[in-house]
Amino acid sequence: MLKCMNAVILLLVTIVIATKVFTCDIPPGMWCTSQDILQNCQVSAQCEAYKQKAVKPVEVAVYMESLCPDSIRFINDQLYPTWQKLQDVFSIQFIPFGKALEMRYNNQWIFKCQHGPDECKGNIIQTCAAFLLKDTNTVVEFINCMMNSTYPPTGGETCARDLNIDFSKIAHCANSSLGNLLEHQMAKMTMLLSPRLNYVPWITLNGEHTVALQQRAEADFMGLICDAYVGNKPEVCATTMTSLSRLRCLRREESENECNLPPSLWCSSHRVAEKCKVILKDDSLSTMFSAVWFLNGLNRYLETAAEE
Repeated sequence: MLKCMNAVILLLVTIVIATKVFTCDIPPGMWCTSQDILQNCQVSAQCEAYKQKAVKPVEVAVYMESLCPDSIRFINDQLYPTWQKLQDVFSIQFIPFGKALEMRYNNQWIFKCQHGPDECKGNIIQTCAAFLLKDTNTVVEFINCMMNSTYPPTGGETCARDLNIDFSKIAHCANSSLGNLLEHQMAKMTMLLSPRLNYVPWITLNGEHTVALQQRAEADFMGLICDAYVGNKPEVCATTMTSLSRLRCLRREESENECNLPPSLWCSSHRVAEKCKVILKDDSLSTMFSAVWFLNGLNRYLETAAEE
């Protein structure tokens, strides 16, 4: 009889533990939205660490190509409208290179671009513009104008005239050793990406890239920036939809973390989950293992009861 009682107790403890691990059913995107939720989900330390790091403007980098249709679409339809309304809460860096290749020949870099030689010319013009213009708003206006033109590689001069920019300096840079070296720097930055670029435009947020981040940026870049910025939200953010990840994850005990992404993306990949000190879990696997655990406990109980 004592063995039977012990088996029952073991089974109950097993069920309680299996249930308790998954008590937080709030999507990660809402973990840091209120004191009650962060306490119930036991992520106070993670949310506090994230907020302390993220009060500064969100850092966005766009690895792009001047003739890439998806780059054009993202800049014109997502990035530029967001910049017009939220430029005070995020910074932007353009890296025009994408899937191009480079090789050293006769003391200069030779580039081979995905959409042909004209794309390389457009990339270098945009690189030189970003280097020479300095002012981020002017750079965004110029690159958006180029990407919105009939043929971006040749649209720079008209855009410069419309924006009161001296295009001769940009053109001189693009045809000089300086432009060649600057574009080589774009290539180096692209090659150093981790994970490696396999899609253009390739978008990073505070130095991070995940599939979920990429999909959100291309579908709702304004909402992504609103999620990522933890200072006083601009009014426009009140009308954006909060991203609720379908993936679920569990908090970890450590408070020190290297997380630079908003909570809605903490579970977007195993690498990000590790940096943000949460544990990514697959609901289907968790359910299956919990069921197996329960059945094993029940089987042991029935075997023990039969022996009694």
